[in-house]
Formats: sequence, structure tokens, C-alpha cells
Amino acid sequence: MMSSKTLTSLPSSEMRTADAISEEGELLVCDTTIVSMLRYITHQPQKLAHWGSEAIYRLGNARLGLSVVSLAEAQFGWRKREMPPGFVEQERRRIDAFALLPIDPTVIDEWARLKVDTSAAGTTCGDNDLWIAATGSSREATVVTADSDFLPLAAHTDVWYLKRKPDSRDA
Repeated sequence: MMSSKTLTSLPSSEMRTADAISEEGELLVCDTTIVSMLRYITHQPQKLAHWGSEAIYRLGNARLGLSVVSLAEAQFGWRKREMPPGFVEQERRRIDAFALLPIDPTVIDEWARLKVDTSAAGTTCGDNDLWIAATGSSREATVVTADSDFLPLAAHTDVWYLKRKPDSRDA
């Protein structure tokens, strides 16, 4: 089970920024899919049981970061699916427990490096995924994903892939 410090929500107006996070513990930058899946950790943990206790322990003891790109993707999803206001507010409170990581000059430089490296390797990756990966890589953090689109980036930065479902054959 995740530690209470990870699951504690702050009021929406007090979302933590990178400057507000302690330097203790491993920083894991969660992609949008992982952020979405972590909603099950408290009320439907069986949906994540295939990750194993070591993965759950690692996630529960890390500092969890969220790229502003993932936050934008989440908000887009809520609007596109016309989610009810109660659901959106609950998700915002839950997401507030993540450290919000901005796009700064270091992330921009890292995005350009990843774009050049993946292009030179003949692989492609969506721009949003590149921004999320650059956010993690620029901070020497592992990017946690359940999206196989990130796998081409594993040759260029630290990517930890967790399958969405136990029977996933996408990687």
C-alpha cells in the first residue's frame, strides 16, 4: 500500500511545485496513464496487483512528480469525456498530492536532445511523451509509464514500464 504522505491531498489552490518537494527519496515522474491508474491504489488495489509488491512499495516510498504536460492531458480527458464536476474535483484533489514539475530551460534542452536522439535512431515518439520524458530526464529521475509509446525512449533516458493489465502484450 502507498504511504500516507503520497496519498494525502492538498487543497487545489496549494498544488505542490518542484520547489516545495523534499530532496529525500527517489523522484519518479509519472506519466498521465500512471497518474490515472494510481486512483485504484486505495479502493481497488487488485487492479494494480499485477505490478507486484516491490513496484507498489517503490511507488509508495518515492516522491511522485507530475509534468505540467500530464496535468494538461488529464484536464483535456476530463473535458473531452464531459466528466461530472464531482469526479473532476476528486481527481484534482488526488493529483494535488503529486509535485507539479514545470517546463523550464533545462527541460527544453532535454526535449531537444531526446527529439534529436530518437530521430537519429529512427524511432518516433509523440511530442507530449517527449515533454514528459524530458521533464524526468532533466531531473535525473525515472519516468514511470504504462504506455508502450514510451518504450523507444528507454534507449535515451530512464523509463520504468508497468503494464496496464497482467495480460497486456504491448511490450
